Amino acid sequence: FCLPFIFKDKKDKINMEKACLNASIEIRPIISGNLLHQPCFLKYGNASGFENAQILHENGFYIGNNQFVNDDKLSILSYIINNNF
Repeated sequence: FCLPFIFKDKKDKINMEKACLNASIEIRPIISGNLLHQPCFLKYGNASGFENAQILHENGFYIGNNQFVNDDKLSILSYIINNNF
């Protein structure tokens, strides 16, 4: 249903986001991320106490998969990845 990207370096994430948006590739945040940032979950703990969830929250996003993905769009994504990382 999606192609997730999780970066070790937040700078790489930002660069990839910009490259995707410049190529009209829609991106979305990783769905779960760190849920403790949501007001309804504040009573369950401090968001900073969950390091791995925080990495997803800050350094991840995904590209959706749908019926409109074709070879041309995959070629654009391949070019972005191969020429930026």
